[in-house]
This record gives sequence, structure tokens and C-alpha cells, in this order.
Amino acid sequence: MRENRIDLATVIEEGVEPAAYLIEPVLLVGKVHCIFGGPEQGKTMLESKIEAERFGENIAWFADLADKIHGEYVTLPDPRLYGLVVRRPIGVTGAIVPWNFPLTLAANKVAPSIAAGNCVVLKPSSTTPLATLRCVEALIEGGLPEGVVNVVLGPGTGEAIVSHPLIRKVALTGSTPTGKRVMAVAAPYLKVDGLQIASRWGLARTTTAEHLAQAIDAVPALCDHVHLPV
Repeated sequence: MRENRIDLATVIEEGVEPAAYLIEPVLLVGKVHCIFGGPEQGKTMLESKIEAERFGENIAWFADLADKIHGEYVTLPDPRLYGLVVRRPIGVTGAIVPWNFPLTLAANKVAPSIAAGNCVVLKPSSTTPLATLRCVEALIEGGLPEGVVNVVLGPGTGEAIVSHPLIRKVALTGSTPTGKRVMAVAAPYLKVDGLQIASRWGLARTTTAEHLAQAIDAVPALCDHVHLPV
């Protein structure tokens, strides 16, 4: 990956504009699901461009880190013996990314994985796949070998990633119930899980006491809401 770090960063930077336009809603900025042009995430052009640039920055940063991953020599009480810490790629990793920051969170998972010598199976949200696909295309155009980063889409792909025996580590950003599901499915395979989980539900702030009381009462229900988009 280090050999291609300049090319990758350059290609991503050149591809910022098309990737940003894919994030922008077709009809109305701020509307998450577009009525026409397919569903894609709603952000202003400025915010979406910043996120596309961040994808390239993360790729470049971890590309520069790739040759700095090394083992360690460990001294032992017996001078005739010594210990070695050897860092090796684990093989194939899985990455499951939500809709709200599709490029930033994809880069956070994909970049360190390939820098450490692994291949990745990436699942973006079914509502925001287009910008992710464009950025992965840019990686390949920049010199990343085909097959190192693979994108899968559609219902059931998240479950397939977590349950596949050859995928040895799974990184997820999503809801707490989804994180629990990932842990349960991955447990029989003793997979390493990296879970960034929390409730994804929000509330609108109000200035009236009556509506404020209603909002406070709604918080537990929102936090306990079960949603399993795996």
C-alpha cells in the first residue's frame, strides 16, 4: 500500500467533487431519502465535500503508516532466551458502515486494515452506497489491486460477513442491538469484533414546557428501540 500512497491520495483528491455530489440529495438538501435519483444521504455540498476529502486524508495517513508496523524484541530474565512479538495480517476483515458518515467511517475501517496487509469486505448502508462505490473505484484507479477492497450491497450481506468463517475480524458502526447481534453471530468463530455502537435516534429540541416533558418521556423508548439492519 505504501508504494501507492501518493497515487491513491491524488486520485481520491481528484475524485472529491463527484463523490461529494453523490452524497448531496437530488431534490432537497437535508432530506435523507431522495424521491428521485435513488436514496442517498442528505448533507450540504460543503459538508459532503469535507467528508470526501477526509476519506482521502485517512487513506493517505494510513498508507504512510504501513511500513511502520513491526514486531518487537523482548528481553527475558534468562539471558539465553529472548522473546519476539511478530505482527502478521489476519487475512480478511469485514466492515459494516452506517448511512450518516458513509465515507469517513468506511475509511476509518478500510484504511488501517489494508495498511496492515489485509483484504476487506465492505458493506455500506443500503441507503448510501453510491459515494462509497465511487471512492473504492478511485482506490483501484490509484493502484490498489482489485480484490483488496470488496463492496457488497443488499439485504443479508451484513449477516453473511459476520458469519463467514474466513472473515476473521469485523468492524461495525451501528446501533446497540445490531452490535449485540454481531457479537452473538461472531462468537462461535471467536472473531475479533470492533464495535462502535450507540442509539441512532434523535430528538427535536423544543422551548415549551409541555413539549419538553413529552420529549424527556420519549428518550427511554428511543434508546431501547430495536433495529437490526444487518
